[in-house]
Amino acid sequence: MSLLQIKEDLTTEILWRKKELQNIKKLYDKNIIQEEINIGSVSKIKITQTAESKYILRSAVPLIYAHWEGFFKKSIDIIHQELDTYSVDYNKLDHSILAALTLNKHTEEYKFKELKFNDIIVNMESNLKWKVLEKFTNRYNLNLKKYEKYKSVIQEILKVRNAISHGENAYHFEDITKINDYINNTIKLMLLTRNEVMTYLEYQNYYKIKN
Repeated sequence: MSLLQIKEDLTTEILWRKKELQNIKKLYDKNIIQEEINIGSVSKIKITQTAESKYILRSAVPLIYAHWEGFFKKSIDIIHQELDTYSVDYNKLDHSILAALTLNKHTEEYKFKELKFNDIIVNMESNLKWKVLEKFTNRYNLNLKKYEKYKSVIQEILKVRNAISHGENAYHFEDITKINDYINNTIKLMLLTRNEVMTYLEYQNYYKIKN
């Protein structure tokens, strides 16, 4: 597959996820009560949440997280699929990807290049927490520094998602502001990951970095 086609595929993957995430706001807007209030010459819109709108906001967090983890895993899968189509020089592979590739494999398999990148297990360890993200950025030579600006929001989304998914009643949202913030940052993370994957493949960053 050409690099252009890979980028198009990743972009398509982002677009359908983005559309679904943006539908959260549309659904929320349909379930709130909006009243126009006049105070003297000033007109304001009073928004009152309903039981349905509150439910939408809480259920949005696991969905947002699912799209982030799902896209990241899809991106890694695409890397594996592409590398299996390349004439990779195993002797030049970066040690991190080589270690994952040869895990539980016999030396003879490595010698005769009977290895498949698609056989690498993409283990999110139940959650794509920061420590797990660091592991993947190290394995695939992705630029961790570019992800660091999103570290706090990644950790926050995961914390809230876990609490809600485990049936806790601790997190409630007064309005959609925080959810919009989660959505916007998730979209930015997906775009960042797409660009990092493209850089990885285009510049052959699966090979050892030359000094």
